[in-house]
Amino acid sequence: SYGKFKVQFRYDETPHTYTNTSRMLYNQTSRGVFAFPSAVRTALQGATSSSLAPTINGLVPSFSFVTPSIARKAGTGLVNVNVTPDWNIGVSFSRENQVGSRPIAYVMNSSPSASASAGYGVELPEPIDYFTNNLKVMTEYGKQNWAFQVAYLGSFFQDNISQVRFDNPFNTTEAASRPVTGRAALYPDNKAQNVSFSGAADLGKHARLMASVTPGWMDQNAAFLPYTSNSILLAQTQPLPATNANAARQTMAMNYTLTSRPAKNLEITARYRHYDYNNNDPVREFTPVQGDVGA
Repeated sequence: SYGKFKVQFRYDETPHTYTNTSRMLYNQTSRGVFAFPSAVRTALQGATSSSLAPTINGLVPSFSFVTPSIARKAGTGLVNVNVTPDWNIGVSFSRENQVGSRPIAYVMNSSPSASASAGYGVELPEPIDYFTNNLKVMTEYGKQNWAFQVAYLGSFFQDNISQVRFDNPFNTTEAASRPVTGRAALYPDNKAQNVSFSGAADLGKHARLMASVTPGWMDQNAAFLPYTSNSILLAQTQPLPATNANAARQTMAMNYTLTSRPAKNLEITARYRHYDYNNNDPVREFTPVQGDVGA
């Protein structure tokens, strides 16, 4: 029924291949866990500075090909209904899924930096499998001299792989300055929600006021990783102050605009904007191991 309601659905797929000529010796034994062949690790660990490069070059033909690529799939549904000529209601929902991998570099070393401790670096196909869901519910009512709108907007992110673990190709024995494994967190699950109130009204014959007030809330509660994947260094740390982030933010955005046309060729506009951002995270004290080798 034209002008009465609208129903819409959209679906997209977008492939993205980063390269099809890359190789690696790592095997992904489970999602986000990369193992390096033990025999090769032993050979690399025992190699001297002069024999290391020839040893690695001799291994290249045995590397497995890997194709870092992402498939993005997104669907959107929308329903919009004109209940009366003055009143409209709309609901939309979108869901996007990204699956695949892309090149990422990781460094294994003690704090504070790789430049101070030399460290070890690897390049891996970062595992990706996450969803982004967006929901919007809106209603608006308008007459000739005034109108208002109320809307809810929610964004929800879900990552099905929380962390990456990988072997150190050049070491099989844990030492304070030589980690056996590396570990890194991936993007945490999180959500952001906003409620929007907006309206406009004529103030007499020559003035109009427009206003919007939007409070918002953001939070994520991902589990913290240990200070280090190195068991020797971990034994020298204090316990984590909490197991989860329990992170929260609160925002408030307000915009007001007043326009007036007191004369035919004269227009006056006044605007006021207010934005407030509150970090409600609890204050915590972290005590990681400091320095490159010792505690």
